[in-house]
Amino acid sequence: MKERLIIKKNKRLKAIGEDSMKTFTMIIEKDKQGVYIGNIVELPGLQARGKNIAELKSNVRDAIMIYAAFHRNYEVKELEFVGLHRIKVPLKELDEAKDSVEDSF
Repeated sequence: MKERLIIKKNKRLKAIGEDSMKTFTMIIEKDKQGVYIGNIVELPGLQARGKNIAELKSNVRDAIMIYAAFHRNYEVKELEFVGLHRIKVPLKELDEAKDSVEDSF
C-alpha cells in the first residue's frame, strides 16, 4: 500500500491502513534557553522546536506533514538507526581550523 499523509484540522497524523505508518528518527537537543530542538535524520534540514518534548513531537509531526505537502516527490532516506556517539575535539584545534579558514578569505 502506498503511504499517504493527511493534514487534519487538529494537525494530527491520520494513517490510512496499519501498514501505511512511517517511522522517522528524531535527534533531540536542548539549547541554552531550554528549548528542545528536533532534527529528522531521514529528511535532512527538517527541524522543529518546542518548549517541552510533547510540544516538540507535535511540531515535528506538523513539519513532516508540511514537508510532504510541499515536496510531493520527496524521497525518504531508508536508514537503519545504529546509535549516537559524542566525539571530543580539543578547542585549540577547533579555533586553529576556524582561523585558517578565515585567513583564506
